[in-house]
Amino acid sequence: MAALQNPNHPLLVNGLFQPLAHSSSMAPQNNMCGILETPSYFQCSGLAVTKEKDFEVQLSTNTALNNRLEDGSTYSLNGQMIAMADETTPVLTYIDTSVVRVLDSSLAPPDMVNKTNVTGLGHVSHRAKFISTEPERSLRLEVTVTHNNWDPINQIHRRFSAKYVVPGTKNLVKTHTLFQVGREVQVVGLLVDFDPDTNMPIVLVSSVSVTCRHKTARSMLAGGVKFSNKAEANKPKGPTLPKASKTAESNLASASRISKGKAKLVEPESDDDDSSSDNKDNKPEGAAVPVAPLPVKQGRPRKDDLVAAAKKMKQM
Repeated sequence: MAALQNPNHPLLVNGLFQPLAHSSSMAPQNNMCGILETPSYFQCSGLAVTKEKDFEVQLSTNTALNNRLEDGSTYSLNGQMIAMADETTPVLTYIDTSVVRVLDSSLAPPDMVNKTNVTGLGHVSHRAKFISTEPERSLRLEVTVTHNNWDPINQIHRRFSAKYVVPGTKNLVKTHTLFQVGREVQVVGLLVDFDPDTNMPIVLVSSVSVTCRHKTARSMLAGGVKFSNKAEANKPKGPTLPKASKTAESNLASASRISKGKAKLVEPESDDDDSSSDNKDNKPEGAAVPVAPLPVKQGRPRKDDLVAAAKKMKQM
């Protein structure tokens, strides 16, 4: 039995980051390429925007060693984050070609509180409603989504979870029913906090979309995936045998009933006879039928003609 492959359900992150130190690498000396690691942080203020706390994150990429990030500068990065529940620092593997230097180290960094965009794809593993009182009383939905992503450093698949909070606003309250356990969803929002107990990132949801035609993971697994067999479609078909006409079948059936199989076989009428009979039946009753002229009868030669012919023979 073939081993099941883990689905690729990443947690995409886009935002502004300020390195806390210069990028470093564990690549051997004289290497031109390798893995660069840079310490940085997230600026979060929670769901109620009442606290300011920085959470450490490790920026990582595999690129040329001269593409180092400088300490104090501000960069715009796109990448995939893996946040394990073992109290380790979250790792953001960014794309080196997406790095944009926004500000130099001499300028003050911009306001990056709750400005990190997150797009998560995964399966819903838990959902619960709760009433929030901050900043105002409202009904919210708390959803836990399980993600799977490839760790390029350790060369293994990582399974982790993230917590998504769906507000009860007018444009999102009707989306609460879309979050069903086992269903695959894609959620977009802002990173606002980290759970102190489970180390899960907390995302304030701004939009959601359901994949796989609103089916759950259990129904998808039971139904399976159906592929079209091109070999059978392109397989040449054998010669088709001609079918007997309806009149022949009826004649054979009536003969078998009357003579019990002892009468002579009635030859089936051809398709031409059927078509001719159909054409005769389809002719209108009032149409005139052309009548062929009668052939002229040839009688015996007259006596005078015989005498004249005999005289001509004598003269010759």
